[in-house]
Amino acid sequence: MGVRVLEAPAADALDGRGGAAGGQKPGLAHLDPLTGIFNRRGFELAFTTEQNRSRRTGRPIGLLLIDIDNFKPINDSHGHQAGDRVILEVVRRM
Repeated sequence: MGVRVLEAPAADALDGRGGAAGGQKPGLAHLDPLTGIFNRRGFELAFTTEQNRSRRTGRPIGLLLIDIDNFKPINDSHGHQAGDRVILEVVRRM
């Protein structure tokens, strides 16, 4: 059984207007500007697509939610730039 991983498009694949080159993938309006991963709008679009694919093929679908434990104290103690670095590192490791 194969695994599909949804990934946001690389910045160089975008057409500069918020859309994707060739119209195939979500554009900047669907990406978090800090991390480059799907924001809520991008997630909803991608998840709806995958739900439809699952219904059509009969294959199961999974969802992974991530919570960074004790994140608020990092922002409070070390500032939002440190918090941003933590988020970027979590995204990089995934």
